[in-house]
Amino acid sequence: MPKLDLSFTITAIVALIALISPIFTTLLNNRHQLKIKKLELAQKQSENTVLYKRNIFENYVSALSKLSAHPSNETLEEYGKYYSLAYMYLPESLQGDMSKINSHVLNHNWENISPLFENLIPKIYKVLQTM
Repeated sequence: MPKLDLSFTITAIVALIALISPIFTTLLNNRHQLKIKKLELAQKQSENTVLYKRNIFENYVSALSKLSAHPSNETLEEYGKYYSLAYMYLPESLQGDMSKINSHVLNHNWENISPLFENLIPKIYKVLQTM
């Protein structure tokens, strides 16, 4: 059986560990950085979605407010642009209220819009707060 020099064996083991350790550390670090980047992208996507929906709801409320105050072709067109978007993103519980308001808009019953609209605004506000 050949004799192994203990100092050479220890030196070889230390050299091997010194070679493998940075590679292993780099792999772990890269994996961690990838997970962090994915979380950051998901957060950014979520923020963008919330801002997009908030903008739609605010524009819908603004357009309906303008329409009920000063009905014209321009305000009706602006309302129509945001109605379907807001309808799509609001919960089903509020879609019924929006449909009622929209039926009054389509029938040009401007005086009946304000009470329904005033009832809808706090509900939309609650939806925005939960986003």
